[in-house]
Amino acid sequence: MYNLAKVARQRLYPTVTRNTGVLSTGARAYSSGVNGPVIGIDLGTTNSCVSVMEGKNPRVIENAEGTRTTPSVVAFSKDGELLVGQAAKRQAVVNSQNTVYATKRLIGRQFKDPAVQADIPAVSYKIVAHTNGDAWVEANGKK
Repeated sequence: MYNLAKVARQRLYPTVTRNTGVLSTGARAYSSGVNGPVIGIDLGTTNSCVSVMEGKNPRVIENAEGTRTTPSVVAFSKDGELLVGQAAKRQAVVNSQNTVYATKRLIGRQFKDPAVQADIPAVSYKIVAHTNGDAWVEANGKK
């Protein structure tokens, strides 16, 4: 005799749909194995990190400055140069309006969301509404 609850837990993974917030069980097929490189990305609000699987062990990739985490900061200079990580963070004092950080908080949010509205006065860059209502950032006059 099968324990149906155990079978369901092993084969079905609960998911929450974004729009309804309803918990549903969507069947996911089991993987037959890895057929290529495996890359893991930790997109953090403050820092981000990338790793790869080498055999059965993950290895965190160091950035150009030799550190295992990179500040989640991007800056757009007036001459069009794109700066990322520590370089972007270093120049934030002199280019605060075009240096974006903590943007993970905006992912999947509408501009009129109360959390987004609360962030607007707290950041130095512009948070604007896209034509579809999503919260976007603006730097150097571009969304």
